[in-house]
Amino acid sequence: MGHKRSSCADMWKDLPAELLNVIAQKFKYVDEITRFSAVCKSWNSAASELNNQLTSFLPHKYPWLLLAEDTGLDISACKVGGDDQTLPDPDLIIKNIPSTRGLFSLKTKKIYYLDLPQATNKVILGTNKGWLLTLGGDLEINLLHPLNRLQFPLPSMLTLPSQEEYHDDYFPQQASTKVITKVALSSQVPIKSALQNQGTCHLPIIMVICERGVLGCARLRDNCWKNVELEAGQRLFHDIVYHKKNFYAIDFRGGVHMCEIDDNDDRKETQSPKGKLITSIPIFKHYQVRSYMIEALSGSHIWVVLRFYIEKNSKEDIPGDFRYYTSNFLVLKLDVHHSDSNEVPSCTWVEDVRDLGNEALFIGRTSSTSIASSDCIKPNSIYFTDELWQWFWATGGGHDMGIFNVQTGEMQPHFSGISIHNFSPPLWYI
Repeated sequence: MGHKRSSCADMWKDLPAELLNVIAQKFKYVDEITRFSAVCKSWNSAASELNNQLTSFLPHKYPWLLLAEDTGLDISACKVGGDDQTLPDPDLIIKNIPSTRGLFSLKTKKIYYLDLPQATNKVILGTNKGWLLTLGGDLEINLLHPLNRLQFPLPSMLTLPSQEEYHDDYFPQQASTKVITKVALSSQVPIKSALQNQGTCHLPIIMVICERGVLGCARLRDNCWKNVELEAGQRLFHDIVYHKKNFYAIDFRGGVHMCEIDDNDDRKETQSPKGKLITSIPIFKHYQVRSYMIEALSGSHIWVVLRFYIEKNSKEDIPGDFRYYTSNFLVLKLDVHHSDSNEVPSCTWVEDVRDLGNEALFIGRTSSTSIASSDCIKPNSIYFTDELWQWFWATGGGHDMGIFNVQTGEMQPHFSGISIHNFSPPLWYI
């Protein structure tokens, strides 16, 4: 019996390389390549050859929860609230930090570990295209692919627009943990073009929400960030999304702005991109609300999500007591209609949506994303991670996470462990 099993294994191992290559090219997700490459050396070689041929990396079938790095800091020992609140010693954040990061699988409910020294002690924000944006105390910003550790430099933090004035008591390294709060890409990163310096017109545009909520953008391989000039004046922004060849941003008052940036323009533009206010949420109350914009799976419209918080107001300093939590969500549908006769698109809203169909919305410190439901992703749900960064230094971020049922309003956890960090808590890796 053992001899038959061995013969069967040899048969699969000895499949011709040409056939293995044909099989490998049928894969749609990186998860399939990973399992394929683990079978044996010949299959691993076929997977490596496929990776070399790809113009961009394949997506993941399911989102992962990228856990915070283990700083060894006892969050429960930190008092929060009050005028004399005790903040964690920043020196504790940079000592004896392992380079290993955990990835929590929604499918298996297990944590898998990868060595990621490029992200150690850095702020991490997620795109929905397999890349992470990292920013550390060296003020360098990079796009990092965590599975193969390929990294592309972006313009320095010091070139971001509308930064606060630095002085002896407030220097750039202190601002690095809060200077960028959101990132979105216009397209996938074409690996060969990016590595071989083959022009810029096919490289993605990166848009970020910077300190004080302003918008900045750059194309991969640019030397500096550009400010997005807004017709309505400077606003504090919550989220950005790329939809139908334009970036859209939503501000803290519920205003939706369209940013016209030509993704195919290879010219070095001297003027800053323009943004115009095109509509506003019809039922917006901005107090203790955070707004998100997500392109629907069909690509036909934008889901707008309002996230409501409750802050615990207490005169007593209670060690380890988190002072906020998400209490509710409200979903709206936004249709943007472009026409050749009008520069400003017409917009229609559907309020209080209770049925997302087979979609699940993933929000947090990663580009907001819609994912099709599956055996491990619940339909008509919002999967959220902690994002109220203003409280992170005081209480640590990472406790305010869960799954919200849009129909019933019920909440449940998606991760039952503890992963807390003072400036870079868990986020979705998509």
